[in-house]
Amino acid sequence: MPDANQPHQPARMIETRVCIDDTLGPYDAKLDPADRWNGALSPYFTLDTVRQLAARTQEMAEEQGHDRVDTIHVVDGDAGREGEPRTVVVSIRRCYVDEYCESDTEIIQPSDEGLYGVGSWEWTWQYVTWSCACGSNTPWHEACCKDCGLPRPEVATAQADGALGAVSPRPDVPHHSIEEGDRSRRAVTSTRLDYLAANGTNGKEQRIFLADANGLSVKGKPGAVEFEEVYLAEGLDAPDADGWQLQDDVELGLTSGDEPDHGHLFYDVPVDAVRQLIDEHGGEDAGQDPIA
Repeated sequence: MPDANQPHQPARMIETRVCIDDTLGPYDAKLDPADRWNGALSPYFTLDTVRQLAARTQEMAEEQGHDRVDTIHVVDGDAGREGEPRTVVVSIRRCYVDEYCESDTEIIQPSDEGLYGVGSWEWTWQYVTWSCACGSNTPWHEACCKDCGLPRPEVATAQADGALGAVSPRPDVPHHSIEEGDRSRRAVTSTRLDYLAANGTNGKEQRIFLADANGLSVKGKPGAVEFEEVYLAEGLDAPDADGWQLQDDVELGLTSGDEPDHGHLFYDVPVDAVRQLIDEHGGEDAGQDPIA
């Protein structure tokens, strides 16, 4: 294990986000992707981030016991000779005393950039990933999806390599129906819509859940400027605007079976018109079914 007084100086630093499962993070960090310990990352944090991290480790110690959790502490001292405040970052590792080390306390020295390697070469830090509309997860620092190339939305669903913030798929729902959901979910921009417009819907309806718990489905071909069909679930009304003139509720009556369908079906709706409707309802829900 490297000496905490001689911090590793990474050769190639990138800015990303890291976490440890769903217990610590996500936190903004800088790291060298090649600097790893048993596969785990070795991130460096600003002092402000270390303060957040320290508060969380102390919360965990209160919950689980101080003999089970390493804690981080930020000690602020008086100003030095040049008038700058002196701060020390301390790691306390009570659970390893007498077993792996002689002392339970380490001072974490800052790097040349003033960053602190908290848990580097000790803790199992991993990349936070973001969820693309295509269903893939990509490391946070990569701006485009590794599978489809779609850009990361402004507000993305954060996941810890599939663990942190993971969204369970919704249960299958009948044709032309979308269930009511939790209205507190985070919203994203129209990333799923953009993906479906660019890649098509595989000849079938693809659902899009909205941030306000409404929903719709679309059907169209790759690269088309209009969707062949757009279905608005009950509770979601079409705007009084161009692009929503071709409505066919007769078809819904013929295909809905014994249960009446109170949604609305439209033909040849411009992609931009659907995007505007989604924006008016707070954007897309961050938790979406994978695109099949």
